[in-house]
Amino acid sequence: MLLPAGALPQGQEHDELIYCEGNLALADRSAFHREICCRGTFASGFGALLQAVAADGEAVLGEETEVSRWVDARGRVLLKRGSTVRSRVSSLESIELEPQASAQSLYAPLVFTSGYQPFPDGVAGEAVASPIPASVSAPMWEPARVPGAVFTRMTPDTWLVRGDLNLPAGTRLAEKLVVQGELRSGADCYFASDIKAADVIAGPRNHFLGNVVSEDGVELGEGGVVTGNVVAETAILLCAGVRVGREGRPVVVNAGGEVRMKPNVAVHGKIAAVRAVSAL
Repeated sequence: MLLPAGALPQGQEHDELIYCEGNLALADRSAFHREICCRGTFASGFGALLQAVAADGEAVLGEETEVSRWVDARGRVLLKRGSTVRSRVSSLESIELEPQASAQSLYAPLVFTSGYQPFPDGVAGEAVASPIPASVSAPMWEPARVPGAVFTRMTPDTWLVRGDLNLPAGTRLAEKLVVQGELRSGADCYFASDIKAADVIAGPRNHFLGNVVSEDGVELGEGGVVTGNVVAETAILLCAGVRVGREGRPVVVNAGGEVRMKPNVAVHGKIAAVRAVSAL
C-alpha cells in the first residue's frame, strides 16, 4: 500500500506492506500485520500492534505499543512507557526508553533511559580517562591490606583471589583482577584494568577502565562509570547515573538473562539480553 504523508484512521487492521512517502502517524490501537517503511518520521498511537518498522526520520512508539520484530531508524527512536519490541531496535542517532519499555537488543551511538543528564562538556572524558579520579584519595591497593583473602599472581599484571573479595570504599586497583567468588566493592573505588568474578556488586561511583565480566550477575551502583564491555551470564542491573562506554568508543552490555536499567542511565553502543532489556 503506497501512502502520502499523513495519518491513518483509528481502529483499522492492515495486512499489506505499507510504504509512506513522508511522515506517518498511526491512530491508537491500530494493527499492522506486515512491515512499515516510512521515508519521514514515524509515530504510533497508544496500544498499536506492529510487525516491523523502518523510518528514514525518527521513530516514536506510543505507550503500550507492541512490535513483533524490529524497529530501525536513521533518527532517534523513542520507546514510550510500556512499549515492547520483541527483537532489535537500532538508530543512527539515539534510543530512549521510558519506564517499563523493553526490547531484546538495542544498538545506537547513545542508548539512555528517562531522566538522562549528560555530563557537562569535558567532564565525561575526565571521568573515564583520568588515571586517578579526583574523588579517590586512598593509597594504591595492595593485596596484603585486605584481610581474609588469598591472592596468587596469575601473570605479571593479574591477581587471582580465591574466594570472595570485599574492597573498602576508595580502593584503587592498578592491575587486572580475577575473583573466584563474589567481588563486592564500596563507594568510590577505581579499577584501572579488566575485572572478572563469579559475581560483581559494585558500590556507588565506582570507575572501571576495562571490561567487567561475571559468571553470574553484575550490579553497578549509582553514578558508576565503565569504559569497557559489561558481560554477565545471568542479569545486569545498571543503577541511576551509570555510564557505559563513551562517544566514539561503543561497547557491549550483554546478559544471558536480562538487563535492567534505572533512570538516568546511558550506554554508548549495544545492549543485548536473552530475555529482555528493560527500563525500570
